[in-house]
Amino acid sequence: MRIRDGVKRLLSYALFGAMLLSVVSADQATQEVNVLLSKPLAQSRKQKVWPDDPLRGFQVFAFNPSVSPGFLNEETFRKLKAWNINVLRLWLDVDPGAVKPGETPPHAPTNDPIVSYKKNLQGLRIALALAEKYHIYIICVAGGVVGRGTDALSRETNQGGCYPGLVALWEYIARNFGTHPWLLGYDLLNEPNTKNETDSWHAKMLPQLIKRVRAIDRNTYVIVETAPWALPDQGFPASLTPVKDPKAIYSFHFYYPHSYTHQGLYTYKGSEFEGKPYPGMLRLFESSAPMFWDKAALEASMKGAIAFQKKYGVRILVGEFSVIRWAPGAARWLSDVIDIFEKHHFSWTYHCYGTWNGWNPTFSADAPQSAITDGGVETDRMKLLIKAWAKNKKH
Repeated sequence: MRIRDGVKRLLSYALFGAMLLSVVSADQATQEVNVLLSKPLAQSRKQKVWPDDPLRGFQVFAFNPSVSPGFLNEETFRKLKAWNINVLRLWLDVDPGAVKPGETPPHAPTNDPIVSYKKNLQGLRIALALAEKYHIYIICVAGGVVGRGTDALSRETNQGGCYPGLVALWEYIARNFGTHPWLLGYDLLNEPNTKNETDSWHAKMLPQLIKRVRAIDRNTYVIVETAPWALPDQGFPASLTPVKDPKAIYSFHFYYPHSYTHQGLYTYKGSEFEGKPYPGMLRLFESSAPMFWDKAALEASMKGAIAFQKKYGVRILVGEFSVIRWAPGAARWLSDVIDIFEKHHFSWTYHCYGTWNGWNPTFSADAPQSAITDGGVETDRMKLLIKAWAKNKKH
């Protein structure tokens, strides 16, 4: 009994110690956030220049509500630098709780049009402070936008729509962060896809939005995602022409074939999709006929973007690409895709590091689901990425 009681006491002491360490760790994390938010950001009028060599990095999130305190930290940036990453695509979203599910978005108050993005903009500030220290470029993207899911983007005169709010968000970012030397690009809207976006994005909204941004900041690059969905083929029809801006970068996202990279998600469930290996007979989308997908088929699916790049001499950024971690042959798919990007001199950011871990290459195929940033496993996918990042020039 005495031995058992002693063991119980030791276990209780250990548990108390773990709880105490947790509190200390949380306090330290909060202190780090406060220090980074109070740190004056660097400013420079020096001309920003997109590097000649491709940029290679990760997509990360300005604010992750699933972990505390929710922001990127110095430990993460040390890891990113150790992997030789030179660019982060920083996802900006609507703050949790700013708009309730199913709720009609409120009119943006005229005295505070970015009220729904305060946490995410704090995340941008923190990321820029750390990017300066570790010499990693930041490309921020408007991922979630208030009103986008409930109103038509093209109703520019309707303050209930998201287009005026999108303009206000980018004007705020350009005015407050545009002179930061490591803020390389504004990715103006993630995956334009609604009917109004598809019909009007390139012809009307995009030129207007660029004009408003350029009235404040003519130095930072603008990233142009194509409609619909930033697809590599449909988004680059022969009729597409460049925007009238000398610092525009064109972007597509790559998840082809969709039923393979997304197997087990959404409608891609059951024996028709799950467990299907790459290379193999696969469907592009749920309704597509099966065809043989290998490296040649992957490259052929990018021919629209490749042709646009060659015709106009523009730079291409693959802002997102990924394969779900349990897909058979995921490492082979990733290796083939990176080879194609390198062949065509595309810059790229892999989706993703942080939030739900289905896409995170630091987690093994059979890892339990979580939202922590790093799974701590050097998977075969992670090894491929580290090998590719090694090509980046060291700063």
